[in-house]
Amino acid sequence: MPNVTLQILDQRGSPIRLGPLVAAGAEGSVYVSGVNPETLIKVYHPASPEENQARDRKVRAMLAADNELKTHRRLAWPQAPALNTNGVVVGYIMHRIKGITLVPLSAPVMMARDLPHWTQRHVCRVVHDLASVCHLLESREVCIGDFNLNNFLTRREDAETSCIDCDSFQLRAHGELFPSRVYTPEFSSPEVLAQPERQRCLGAAQFRFSGALFFFTLLCRGAHAYQVKGGGSPEDNILKGRFFVGPRGVATAGTSDAIYARYRALSPRIAGLIKRTVIQGHSSDLNARPSFSEWVSALREYYQTLPRN
Repeated sequence: MPNVTLQILDQRGSPIRLGPLVAAGAEGSVYVSGVNPETLIKVYHPASPEENQARDRKVRAMLAADNELKTHRRLAWPQAPALNTNGVVVGYIMHRIKGITLVPLSAPVMMARDLPHWTQRHVCRVVHDLASVCHLLESREVCIGDFNLNNFLTRREDAETSCIDCDSFQLRAHGELFPSRVYTPEFSSPEVLAQPERQRCLGAAQFRFSGALFFFTLLCRGAHAYQVKGGGSPEDNILKGRFFVGPRGVATAGTSDAIYARYRALSPRIAGLIKRTVIQGHSSDLNARPSFSEWVSALREYYQTLPRN
């Protein structure tokens, strides 16, 4: 049985029945609905009154969002609030997305073990789906702050990929900014890394930078665009602008041969988007960072060139 002592109510004031626990994280726990197995309920962990009010405002803003976000089948967007007896939001109800996390794509050996029938064509489908969702989010002034392999689910059979943990997204509504509370440093832009943690704010340029790094890591099976031997952590290299390929596409000192080979196997157009992001778009020209619509187009083109087997 769920270990929840708080009474949770729906909008009509009726108790919400919780089924088995699906996942637990730093902010809350996710349960299968005790009534509908295709529905999940996220219940936040107890927090300060200020944090509870911030959660309440953000979830209500998400519930009032564009209908395309609420109904998108690849977004686990809040559908209805879960309330305490005082009417304060303590969680939310969402449709259930099934699949596995993207962790098997973090290394070639893991993909071979966990997804033995997958090819680069499957991986390209994953990234295309993410780029497509990011394009929609950006058009609605919503940004993903926490690009994390565990925050996305993919289907083994066809690689269709969806976003979960949507309440961690940054969004603007009614003149108020609701920031992302969590960031993944190795997929953050240099200007975000330079900001104090509590003051971090994303714009389109920062969202595009993070997305490009994440897409590269997926397409190159765990390699990082700022992964350099003896060069410190990826986030240190992001701040210093130490990309593993120079402006002319030649590997820089300390670059792994295996990582460079994976990069070279990408289509020229995809490689060009990466270079625009991390060289021209690193700090001198943030507008050089490719849009998500460019990524969608390039990935669709790349997908058609990949063998089916």
